Amino acid sequence: VRSRPGERFETLRRVAKGDHALRVEGATGGELIVNAVPELYCDSYPAKYLKGYAFVTDEFRAKYVYPAFATYNYGYGLTTVPKAEWDDFADRGKELYGMMMFPQRFWGKNWKNRYETVGEMTARMRKSLSKEGCAEYAGRSFDEVYIPSVTEPTLIAKTLRAAGETDKPLYVWSSGYTFRDAPDHAEFLSACVNNCEGRGRYLFECYPYYNAEGETGLERYLDGLLDDSIRRAQRIVPCVNRNAFVVMGLYTRQGRYNYDALCVNDTKRLIDRYIQRLAVRGDFAGLGGFGLYAWAAGEEEDVRWVSKAVRHYLLEGRTESLSDKYGYVWCPGHVRNGDFREKLSGWTSEPAAGGEIRPENVPGYGNKVQRRDQGGKNGDDVCVMRRSAKGPNRISTTLTGLKPGSLYSVRYVVAPLKAAKENKADERRYAFSAAVEGADDVTASMPVARYGGPVDIRPKTNQRTLVFRAKGATARLVLSDWESAAAPGGEPGEELVVNAVRVRPYFAE
Repeated sequence: VRSRPGERFETLRRVAKGDHALRVEGATGGELIVNAVPELYCDSYPAKYLKGYAFVTDEFRAKYVYPAFATYNYGYGLTTVPKAEWDDFADRGKELYGMMMFPQRFWGKNWKNRYETVGEMTARMRKSLSKEGCAEYAGRSFDEVYIPSVTEPTLIAKTLRAAGETDKPLYVWSSGYTFRDAPDHAEFLSACVNNCEGRGRYLFECYPYYNAEGETGLERYLDGLLDDSIRRAQRIVPCVNRNAFVVMGLYTRQGRYNYDALCVNDTKRLIDRYIQRLAVRGDFAGLGGFGLYAWAAGEEEDVRWVSKAVRHYLLEGRTESLSDKYGYVWCPGHVRNGDFREKLSGWTSEPAAGGEIRPENVPGYGNKVQRRDQGGKNGDDVCVMRRSAKGPNRISTTLTGLKPGSLYSVRYVVAPLKAAKENKADERRYAFSAAVEGADDVTASMPVARYGGPVDIRPKTNQRTLVFRAKGATARLVLSDWESAAAPGGEPGEELVVNAVRVRPYFAE
């Protein structure tokens, strides 16, 4: 265990069954803690140089990702990882799994548009999982098997059986998690978890949507997403838990594929309730591991919060609710009509001379442009501002239920009306601003400024973030289509749309 400045003096290591000895040298005091924990798996390796990983710095990776996860998946060749970075990764005792893709499809008249046969795929699998073919990796992950399919689970089961005992294990990803109580699914699950002398793993892709209605609805949703799926699998293959991972998706950043569709909920509450359930419910006793997928598609705050929850429940073995401790609830209710579903109700409109403010419905904007998956028509209602050269258009609303001294984030999405209607890219920083009157703007000193950036520029939208410290129980949120009170920052006559206004407690620890 190497001491690194600013980091925890600890390590996560995979150990084999049997007796082990620990040697401590050079210590002048302190406490040694050893915990046996499930495998903690992260997809993908936090490579800061890949597109979509912009907020990943060496500091962020060492402070929030490495302490929570020991095993990583990486779909690229290791030649893309700088040697010094790879050496540091290996020195930390981390494991890396390479990617093996689903049956390849052959095109052209000579191939008759067919998939690989079991024989062809078996040969590829044996080579990929051999000591020579998998020399740099701890094993490979297989992406992915569509569970409702009639043919895919059977094809993979036959391939795994035919491949025999390989040198390295295969971790099989699912797409879907509702198994049939039938021989084909029993054989599939059995083949997945028994490959490589029982070192294989099955990864339940239980990616949550952040759009359940109310706290009761949230619990009911998690019952079906998590408890029912694992119970169903256990019925057809008893003891599957010990070789299974439950994998959570973190699609919470607006403007790219995301599951945070309603904007009235606090994603931190769902994340906490999800991981706590795995730690305390009997259905998950002996679970082989917990995984996090698409973490780079999450808000920087949510990545840090997942790391906190993993430590709390899965590394330290605590059971009390982390979100209760911090006072995070599913529906904070600090802002009303932040998605303009009720037009401009609850907002005060102050159009500038020569400017305009109006509500509008842009069909498909929420789903196609903001990419709110499973959101229906959420996000199609917007407030439109046509910029004036004479002064800023402003809309404002009262934020309520604030706790003096506490931190809150204001996140909202802005886009050009023309690009929103045509679903065309217009990748630039749009002139817009927000202020919270009666509170202190502390954005510049918060992690969002250090890691994420207050303006997240996507091809078709900007997501903006402001963090404030409340002074009282209420404050006034003001949105403007000028970049500052003194300068518009954009062309007069430009029409911008704003919605997805979310006000939530901000986790800065």
